[in-house]
Amino acid sequence: RKYLLKNAKGCLVHSKPIASELNKKYSIGATSFNNTDARTNEFCQPKNKFGIGPLKLLFVGRNTSRKKIKRLIELAVRRNDVSVRLVGPGMSNLLKVCGDYRKNLQVFERVKRCELNEHFKWADIVANPGHVGLLCQTAARYGRGIVIDKNSVHAPEVCLAKEAMQPFIDFGDDFEVDAFIDRVQNNPYLLAHWGGYLQNKALEEYTVEHMVEVHLKAFESIAHA
Repeated sequence: RKYLLKNAKGCLVHSKPIASELNKKYSIGATSFNNTDARTNEFCQPKNKFGIGPLKLLFVGRNTSRKKIKRLIELAVRRNDVSVRLVGPGMSNLLKVCGDYRKNLQVFERVKRCELNEHFKWADIVANPGHVGLLCQTAARYGRGIVIDKNSVHAPEVCLAKEAMQPFIDFGDDFEVDAFIDRVQNNPYLLAHWGGYLQNKALEEYTVEHMVEVHLKAFESIAHA
């Protein structure tokens, strides 16, 4: 890999931190194309009045151990002033394992992409209690903020959330989780702020069109070198 990097005429990578690290090590002019799967025309802003009723937390993704989805189920069991919705393959099995049914906990199996709008329209904020990846871009696409576990190892796509100053908390610490929920319930304007900032940042630098533009510029640079 080191040989290829030093002898390449260009280098495109998933994220800015990776580009920075390679440039420090090898001084090769690496550029990030900011990996995403969101097209500009897919961005939307579902109308929603934040701060009414229980805090509505949404998770969308696969049910895998590194996602630590049980933390959200435990939160729904522990607090009646939150409502949790889990969307993705295997969610029903997760609920069966936990052996608890509550009105403030809903599970949905795999849904089509075109059906996600209704779930994000319902949500106040996206909650990711473990490893996060493209869900950052998905939340941005629908104008929803995202709260992420600060102690998990994440995919490069987490850069968007960091740049857009989304909240990072320790989902393994009930006291910290409770403090976050109380803060949001007392300051519901934060929900619109996080969602708007995340979406605006994504529209600027985290779209498929932006990725294409960065690739074309790199190819043109090499061709005219």
